[in-house]
Amino acid sequence: GASFSEVVRQAQRNLAPPELVLDIGRRVIRCGATLIPLPPVEFAFLTWFARRALAGKPGICRTDVRPEETAAFLAEYRAVAGEMSGDCERVEHTLREGMEYTYFDQRRSLLHKHLNKALGKTGAQPYLIESNQRRPRSRYALNLQPKQIRFGEIED
Repeated sequence: GASFSEVVRQAQRNLAPPELVLDIGRRVIRCGATLIPLPPVEFAFLTWFARRALAGKPGICRTDVRPEETAAFLAEYRAVAGEMSGDCERVEHTLREGMEYTYFDQRRSLLHKHLNKALGKTGAQPYLIESNQRRPRSRYALNLQPKQIRFGEIED
């Protein structure tokens, strides 16, 4: 349903080198030139993977998320959600015994849905949390280079 000029602009954006900017205060990301607001949990999920990529950490096995990895995700969520009407307590309660693969898959799936809607399947590809190994011990990561990821305020 887009005009020809809109399609051309999106194609040009998709051809630019990927760059991810995360604005924690506004819960908005910029993928290339496209601004995408995200719900707190999905924003925290992407932030968690972005920090891992910046630190050069390996991917995460969705069926065996370690307690320290779950704690790191919860810390990101607390930073993102702030004092949002009991949401932190609900997420902490859900993850009290660790992050189950179903929770991991739901977060990943919803994040991908937001990215695909805003960027199209081709444009979203560099920003997706993808497996970099074969099953059964697949490890998931954000496959951007550290120089392609930045945290900071995004101006409209």
